Amino acid sequence: MAIPRRRALLVAAVAAAVAAVAGAPRGAAAVQRVTTSSPPAHCKVVVVGGGIGGAYAAWRMVVDSGKVDGKDVCLFEAADRFGGRIRTVSDVPGFEGYTVDLGAYRYHREDHQMMRSLVEDALKIPTHCYMDPLNRDNGECFDEKRVLVTARGSRWTSTNRTFNTVDEQLTDWSADIPYAIPPQYRWGAGQPLEARRMPLDFLLGPKSGVPPVAARWAELQAANYPDAMRIVDEILADVKADTFRGTPWDQLSLFTLATAFGNYTQEELAYYLDTDQAIGDNIFYGPNPVMSLLQDLLRAAALKKQPLDGFRAMVVPVKDDAAKTRAGMVTIIHAMLDAAAASGVRIYTGFKADRVSRVAGCGTRMRVEFKNGMAVTTDRLFLNMGKPDIVALGRTSLPLSEATPTFTRLLEATQPYCLTKMYCFWHDAWWLNTLKVTVGRTRTNLDLASARWHDGAMRCDDRAALRNCSGSMLVSYALSDDTYGSSSGLYNSHHDPTPYTPLSETDQGRTLVAGRLTPREQLLFNDVHRQLKELYDPALAAAGVRAGVPAPDACVYAAWTHVGVHIRLPYEIVGDVSPHTAFAAPVAGLGLHLTNEAFGVNTGWAESSVTSAEIALHHGVGLERPAWMDRAFHKSMIVLKNEGM
Repeated sequence: MAIPRRRALLVAAVAAAVAAVAGAPRGAAAVQRVTTSSPPAHCKVVVVGGGIGGAYAAWRMVVDSGKVDGKDVCLFEAADRFGGRIRTVSDVPGFEGYTVDLGAYRYHREDHQMMRSLVEDALKIPTHCYMDPLNRDNGECFDEKRVLVTARGSRWTSTNRTFNTVDEQLTDWSADIPYAIPPQYRWGAGQPLEARRMPLDFLLGPKSGVPPVAARWAELQAANYPDAMRIVDEILADVKADTFRGTPWDQLSLFTLATAFGNYTQEELAYYLDTDQAIGDNIFYGPNPVMSLLQDLLRAAALKKQPLDGFRAMVVPVKDDAAKTRAGMVTIIHAMLDAAAASGVRIYTGFKADRVSRVAGCGTRMRVEFKNGMAVTTDRLFLNMGKPDIVALGRTSLPLSEATPTFTRLLEATQPYCLTKMYCFWHDAWWLNTLKVTVGRTRTNLDLASARWHDGAMRCDDRAALRNCSGSMLVSYALSDDTYGSSSGLYNSHHDPTPYTPLSETDQGRTLVAGRLTPREQLLFNDVHRQLKELYDPALAAAGVRAGVPAPDACVYAAWTHVGVHIRLPYEIVGDVSPHTAFAAPVAGLGLHLTNEAFGVNTGWAESSVTSAEIALHHGVGLERPAWMDRAFHKSMIVLKNEGM
């Protein structure tokens, strides 16, 4: 059967766009992504924001579904780049072509099924194991081994240069642990408990403090994938109708449950927050409502049941070369925008939305005004913005000008938290050349809160022997609230000369090059080097390098202080409208939709942005399930919005 001409053109557009991103063959014309002509006075569909949620909305309507004509869609981006908090950098002086991501940087092939299906099946973008930056693990995807943990003056480090024993040292309680754990809650050989108590112990498992979870945990564990997805839908519905001692589960934080149900102590909590594998646990597992966490974690338990070839681990986009060179998360956005542009979508940069209003006398038509003095009218509008940007539009602008009390409270309950990342570059990548370590993770009580030795762009003349290697390491990754302190996440932002907020005309991402620093930058650079030496000099000394960690040749960092990742807060919600329903259509009867990490399923990840867009497209535009998305996922996550039956 012949492919219809329109569909064939769309398929060709996708192929051409992906080829352009990966490196078009000689003689092939590159896609003109940005429209240089002035925008029209009216576009039937307008997307404001060129992040992954906005790019996906345009691509999905025009290219993937073919339901909307490309010439009817306009996309406006405020900056001169695309991605928002997806911030790919490849131009650090002296390290041109070494690609790092200063914001979103990876996805999990099992937990983030929509991202996996979109990237790998629909866009055909190659990916590789996040823990294998040099492509030397022969198809494996090893765990992120911890090489160092410091807390309250104590230091746990790998022994005999095996770099795999830190977690073994922390397996049992001992008097060396600098936390006053009550005797009845100590764990290990000869202790009352077999294992350390964790906050999630009170949320998941057969002894969960949430009765609907405990009642069906065994059934969920035994189920196949479609049944597991259905069981989670049913559990979530039961949790909605249940309470904890009269308090709804969406108004109760996990820490409240842990202390009220499990008598979880402050010292256990401090030990967990200071030494656990992840960063930001005080955010995600602290104020987050139990209901919100169950939506994420029960769904993850069901997604583990899906048949899946390849890694069940974190992956990153890579180039189609033998080294599997990291390409950056923006590759995904560029692929969708190039395909959309090739199909007629008009894309503009330098257009920052200032106000959205109804057009008087024109029913549901809207007008978007931009700070450059231009405006466009539209019948359907996708706002690819987070909460701070929505609030910055003001109370006289849609959606807040017609917001219901329910939407307003749900928006208030969506809280942005700051996130900072810093990569440092060395021509002599000492962790590779000297220590011969390709995978390593640290958790510290310093401002360089969490490092990942495998996260960066690296090159070696001899990858197998790790000789003559250069590249970058993620020397600090921090996520927390706005209270400054050890590992708070605000360290880098204290050195920013200008803020990055919805009111700013600046961008985020700063580069420090040795020998080219301002006095203020030199203070930061020196302090970063001091902390690197404090953390890693002992390991280099054991390898015979008395000079310790050399000063970096360059560093690059971003401080997403005001526009970071979002979580839910356990506020009392006015009315009976669920979050995803309210965000997909904040004003009844109006074709206005919010598509952003703040408003989708699994906040904090790119998965949330694309699910928020697909929920809006399905319920608002009427798009059916895409061919590359499985039926069980579509029903639970898109039709039911991961909110239960």
